[in-house]
Amino acid sequence: MDDDPASKHDHPTTPLDSEIEQRIEGPVSAEAVRETRLTPAEAIAGMRIRLPERGNRKLRRVLDRANDDAQLKAWWHVSNVNAVARLQINDHSWVHIQIVVNIALKLLRQLTKHGVEPSAVRDYGLSNEDAEVIVVLSALMHCVGMSVHRRGHEDFSLFLSEPKMRELLDVVDALAVTQGP
Repeated sequence: MDDDPASKHDHPTTPLDSEIEQRIEGPVSAEAVRETRLTPAEAIAGMRIRLPERGNRKLRRVLDRANDDAQLKAWWHVSNVNAVARLQINDHSWVHIQIVVNIALKLLRQLTKHGVEPSAVRDYGLSNEDAEVIVVLSALMHCVGMSVHRRGHEDFSLFLSEPKMRELLDVVDALAVTQGP
């Protein structure tokens, strides 16, 4: 047991429902296992995140940039190798990323549709389209720290994601300059 208080969570855990528990503890898909045996170059060749952009040019540009980013895709691959092959836990492949990104974007759109204003809009004067970019980038990066280690992967994700997000957002800044807000 780790005696470092910073490593302990101060919030109580909520029990998972049985279906979620089964998905987490259930066997990993054969495809996720197969992908762990590929070289990074082989693994990233077929990765392509898809989501409904709905005319959001900023989102499309960031997604195109992410889909062309070999380093980001390699992090997803190595995260899956660490999770599935080494730790024998649930799928952390790019397919997992695809699912999380689409669910996150759908949730944001449902919330805004029903009048919930994203804090990026309310507190920072950004647009709903900007909020979509923020949510998608967060979902794309949420477990890249698994490429380093399971323990503390949340912190590793933060340190890896910050410069990568800036890099991916450069294209949005360029779009704003040439196209206007």
